[in-house]
Parts: sequence; structure tokens; C-alpha cells
Amino acid sequence: MKKERWNKIQIVQQAFTIEGKVHPRFEHTLRVLEKALELNQMHHLNLRIEQIEDAALFHDIAKLQPPHELMHYLKTHYSHLCAELLSYPAIWHAFVGAIVAKEQYGITDSDVCHAILYHTTGRPEMTDLEKLIFISDYVENGRMGIAFEQARKMANQNLDRAIIVILEQTFAYLKKKGEPIYSLSQETYDYYVKRGEADV
Repeated sequence: MKKERWNKIQIVQQAFTIEGKVHPRFEHTLRVLEKALELNQMHHLNLRIEQIEDAALFHDIAKLQPPHELMHYLKTHYSHLCAELLSYPAIWHAFVGAIVAKEQYGITDSDVCHAILYHTTGRPEMTDLEKLIFISDYVENGRMGIAFEQARKMANQNLDRAIIVILEQTFAYLKKKGEPIYSLSQETYDYYVKRGEADV
């Protein structure tokens, strides 16, 4: 393991350490990195390893922040989205994570920051790095169950189709819980379904 990667891992581990105990979110983060590297190689994306490392390791960097701190960041940096985001607290950490990665950890690569920003919602016309983190976050090998296995199998075959499968499963989960679907996620789904139909 390269020294630079080890240093990043130590930094992220510290961020996920509370009262001397490492939160399980850290292990999830390592699995996302592992899966992202695997898919990058499998699909011959030829993305820079440093970008994959930074996006994967810092994608959940704001996950453990309390809601009032997340909201402070949202009001400061995403005031135009605040009204809509109020109904979707589960995705706040992605928006805030992109800012925290830049301001607190010096991640200035806009491609990396966008991959962090969109890792829960996706967006139409995602870059390969954005796809990689969005998909790897969902199909990392620690997630168990038939749905995850289906998404994982699709990710090995076709990244765009994996995005559709992941969003369909997410929408079904939200519908079951009676929770709304974020508009950007719906736009992402519609885009990749239409793109898939055009490729047939």
C-alpha cells in the first residue's frame, strides 16, 4: 500500500472515530474503495487511482455530523436548494461532504468533489468517476441481500444499467416507507432509461 493512500486512510479513520471507537461507516468506506478500484479495472475505465481513492475515502466524510451542522452547511452553500432538501435528510451528507472534503481536507479536484456530491442521488450525464462512486456505494461487498446481489451482478456487466437497477430498488424502498423521491434522482433514472432505450 502506497504511503499516500495509507495517510488518507488514517485521516478518514480518525474522522470516523468517536470516543476512541471506530464507527462501522469506516469499514463501509474501505469496501467502497475496494469495489470502485475493482470496477475501474473490470470496465477498463482507466481513471486515475488518486481520484478514485479521494472520492471513495471521503464520500461519507460528513455522514456522522449532526443534522443541525449539516443544515448550517446547506444554508451556507446550497441556499437555493434548502427548501427542497428539507424533505430529504438522508442525502444531506452528500451535499455537505463535497464541501467538507474541499474546505477541511484540501480535496480541490472538482471531479472528485462532484463524485462525492452525487454519490447518493446520481445525476444525468454522470462522469465515469461519479458512476463509479454512486454504484460502489450501493454494491460494496458488505451489503447483503438479493437486491444487492442483483445490483452487484449488473454492475459487473454494465454500469449504466446498474444505475437504473439501483435507482429502481431505491425508489421501491422509499415507496414502501412512504418517503418521497428526490427530484434529481428521478431525473437521473429517466435519463438513463431513455439512454438505454436509445442504445437498443
